Amino acid sequence: MDEFEKQKRRCLSSTDNSIKGSIDVKILTLVQLINENKDYFTTSSCSGRIMIFRKINQLKSKNCQSLFVTHNNITEDDVKFLLDTRIEDSVIFKFEPFVLHVQCRTIDHARLLLKAALTSGFRNSGIVLGKKERMIVAVRSTQTLELPLTYNGTLLVSTDYLRYILQVANEKLAENDTRIQKFEINLSSILKEVTKSKKPKRSYHRDEGKSLHSVTTDQIVDEICDNEERLLNFSDLFQGTD
Repeated sequence: MDEFEKQKRRCLSSTDNSIKGSIDVKILTLVQLINENKDYFTTSSCSGRIMIFRKINQLKSKNCQSLFVTHNNITEDDVKFLLDTRIEDSVIFKFEPFVLHVQCRTIDHARLLLKAALTSGFRNSGIVLGKKERMIVAVRSTQTLELPLTYNGTLLVSTDYLRYILQVANEKLAENDTRIQKFEINLSSILKEVTKSKKPKRSYHRDEGKSLHSVTTDQIVDEICDNEERLLNFSDLFQGTD
């Protein structure tokens, strides 16, 4: 068992320390797809959520109290408490899109995963070199929505505007779910292509004007990665908006 396999075993056998304590249903099959592959494993994930929280201290981001959280659509009934109850301090409305962190065996494996993320609409994704040269792909987008609803117990927005905020958040959540589904399809396709290329038999390739010659599995994987070299130009990841 190599070091990567040891890290994977430790990670997947450890306790889920998230508030929810389990993988979100929307991304369960995606996470299983990744963790069943010997070259990848997930280290953290969230399918995307809409949340309302009380911010007790404006200068300390961690000094917050959760008032409402959902991974599904939010309704007017869900925010009725804001109209019926005076809440001291500030109340913040936030939509957080899908986020996924995956440790990869090598940089080539990371590049293939990054390709699937970028082509699925997660244009804020990238590769991070962690401690002990761990290759981590962070799958992210720029769909975040955050705005204050109350300040010192006073509602800052009208009922109509609050209704509009819910609509926008639900639309973002729907687009987020579509991208997740696309990502799973694209990643599955890429992994199948790599798995197919790793079969013991040799593959053959004909250069123009030349005879057939054998190509090893490693050469096939290298060719796939070389074709995606432009994906590592991180300045391109932030061009355009979601």
